[in-house]
Amino acid sequence: GVIQVSANNYQGGRLVTEHLINLGHKKIGIIGENTKTPYSANKKAGFMDVMKEHGLKIREEFLIISESEQERKRLLENLMKQEKISQTSINWTC
Repeated sequence: GVIQVSANNYQGGRLVTEHLINLGHKKIGIIGENTKTPYSANKKAGFMDVMKEHGLKIREEFLIISESEQERKRLLENLMKQEKISQTSINWTC
């Protein structure tokens, strides 16, 4: 038989967002390459649902999606300067 192991990406998106909220973070976003795959779309959906459940604003400028790593870095650096925020990093590939 065939054995397959897969992740529940929606639940993963929920868990990481809940964790950040429990740490006191309110300005939470996504940095990734692509949200068009089902895996990434499910992670993003989990993130969005938890943000809404906690009454936290989902800010478009905090959703940094680009195929270019240099572009993602540039957008993040600009956002950090504009918002005067520090970087909290969790490696979550979209």
